[in-house]
Amino acid sequence: MLDKIIKYITYLNKDNSDFNVNRENLIYTTNDGLQIDLLPFWGVSFVVEKVGDIFCFYNSIRTSSWIFGGDRTDLHDIISICYSLLLDDNITIIDIQHPIIGFEDEIYARILLPHFHIINSDNFKEIIDKQIFFANCFAQIMVGNYLELNNKTEIPDVLSIKPIPQHSKINEIYKNANCIESSREFPGWEYKRYPNKQMCIIKSKIISLFLNLIQKNYTVIEGVNSLLFIGKGDSNKYALSDKFNKQLNSIAKKVKEKVCNYHFLNNKVIVQLEQFIIFLDAECGKTQFDIEKEKIRIRHENENKYIFNTAKVIWQKKIAPDKFEDLVYDLLSKHPEVSWVRKVSNTYEPDGGRDLIAEIIVSKDNVEENKPIYELKKIIVQCKAYSKGISKRDVLDIRDMLEYYDCDGYWLITTSHLTKGLTDYLCKLRYANKIWTEWWTRIELENELSKYDEEFLSRYLPIFSIQK
Repeated sequence: MLDKIIKYITYLNKDNSDFNVNRENLIYTTNDGLQIDLLPFWGVSFVVEKVGDIFCFYNSIRTSSWIFGGDRTDLHDIISICYSLLLDDNITIIDIQHPIIGFEDEIYARILLPHFHIINSDNFKEIIDKQIFFANCFAQIMVGNYLELNNKTEIPDVLSIKPIPQHSKINEIYKNANCIESSREFPGWEYKRYPNKQMCIIKSKIISLFLNLIQKNYTVIEGVNSLLFIGKGDSNKYALSDKFNKQLNSIAKKVKEKVCNYHFLNNKVIVQLEQFIIFLDAECGKTQFDIEKEKIRIRHENENKYIFNTAKVIWQKKIAPDKFEDLVYDLLSKHPEVSWVRKVSNTYEPDGGRDLIAEIIVSKDNVEENKPIYELKKIIVQCKAYSKGISKRDVLDIRDMLEYYDCDGYWLITTSHLTKGLTDYLCKLRYANKIWTEWWTRIELENELSKYDEEFLSRYLPIFSIQK
């Protein structure tokens, strides 16, 4: 696989008329992967990593002190977010820990982890083409905007960092809060990062123009505890909690500006005001969207019961557990990030809470520079074909079960819905205890089933029927 990628990059560099490839792309290889420096000036690299028998990819961002002077937190923050938005691949941004103790607030480098990160012989050319195309777009937009706005023909020779002018309006927002601040003539911004508030505020015409170019149209739906932003395609769905939305509107009110546009990554929300741009650390991707969607489903279930009484997928009242396990086995076998799945035993034999065991490719919680970011986790899968809601008492103590069977994660799949208590418990495992935890309710199951043809679905008609 790595040889194919290198050969293809070499081919593109020989004939760059179609792709405008930077001929100075640098390729570094290791035993288990490679790194291509797509934009050395901007610190953008494309990395391929081998995990078991599967290859995964991501982007990394780390600029050079030989090019940009001073603390480069602002560069890593802004470049990583703008480049992620340009790639439009449902990206999660991961900070790389600074190797020196005492610099925890500094953004040393970043990983841009796409939602779909498997690269193989079928898709590697498409992925490489996309990476090269958007790398060139990014560089041209950033430099082009600077030259046009400043009526210049070239960028400055010295790319130093400067203090923010005292009279700048950006200083009025959080006057006494601890922050990292900087001002740069090129690319052109005033920047303040507030580590304790997990946010930064930017004043920049260049970045505003950049965001205007990639603006998306969302349908906004008011949920139970969040606003849902729904764009085109399954990957463009986000949930902004009322808490974060209130915080953003508070800043807008403080500077007397209106909110113009929203942009999203899996763990960041980017809000454009009239002059300012806000980056806020906020989990707002698929998991949060699905949690809010489940709350809406429960609300609509009550509404449908008394008002609409409609359904798309009709589940049988009694579902044979072995048939449901077969369905889950088939769905996980086709899941792109599940590398291996097996049944533990016959459905009706004691299994200690384990219906299936699987291995799944995930990104590590703590990422270090020049270290692999992906790993295989062995997980326990529980299948529950219930008609009533699943509560915490319906599952075994998950932490004890994982420890006893020496597993790393837990996946619950059910034909019903979860009670609030169980949802809160699983969220605590996932976020507070850092245990890999996933759950599919009826909604997620129906979404998965919609991906397959009638031949596949016909095998499981004893479980459900489809109302067209």
